[in-house]
Amino acid sequence: MDMSTRQETFVKTALEAASTVDARWLANQSQFNGFDHELLSATAKAAIIGSVAILAHTHELDDQIVVESLSIQTKGDARAVIDKVHDLVPGL
Repeated sequence: MDMSTRQETFVKTALEAASTVDARWLANQSQFNGFDHELLSATAKAAIIGSVAILAHTHELDDQIVVESLSIQTKGDARAVIDKVHDLVPGL
């Protein structure tokens, strides 16, 4: 069994890059503008799922919110999950 930390390093490196580089493209507001029924881009969906997972961990939220975020498909779904997390995390 390969016991390296390749996957952990991969994620850590990406998160560090996002925090030190202008990464507005990842979750640019224009990706969320539009009607609730419009499909969400894959990049925006990934950004939301990752953000929900990080916030759930750092604020000790129930993992169910992460599971819920995995099913988002539309801009309306994304807004609903963001609103739900926003209500659960003080000062967000």
